[in-house]
Amino acid sequence: MPNAAMKHDKDPRQELLKLIGDLSEYEIGPKQVLIATYRRPEKTLGGIIMPRSNLDEDLFQSKAALAVKIGEGAVFCGKPVVVGDWVVVRPSDCWALEVNFVHCRHIYDDQIRARIPQPGMIW
Repeated sequence: MPNAAMKHDKDPRQELLKLIGDLSEYEIGPKQVLIATYRRPEKTLGGIIMPRSNLDEDLFQSKAALAVKIGEGAVFCGKPVVVGDWVVVRPSDCWALEVNFVHCRHIYDDQIRARIPQPGMIW
């Protein structure tokens, strides 16, 4: 499915952080990053309703994710990775799991491919 500008009724960063909740007792290893998988909303800016099957594929193919827990010393391009960063990853480099019922992935910082301002920038 090619990239399309999506209509967000709510800020996806705030929504993912709210959904995943408190991670203060979730310990993560050095140089690791826990990322929440970005899932596109149902409607594009042009009003097209995306089929559920396309949206469900985001769990497996989405390359955009939100950093939600950072291990000690995790950096990208010499700058620390921080909670709330949108990052680009290759899904096959990650270990998929659910945390607090949110689809997430574990990844090492050297597997982050880019940092982006918002998730709809890539597909």
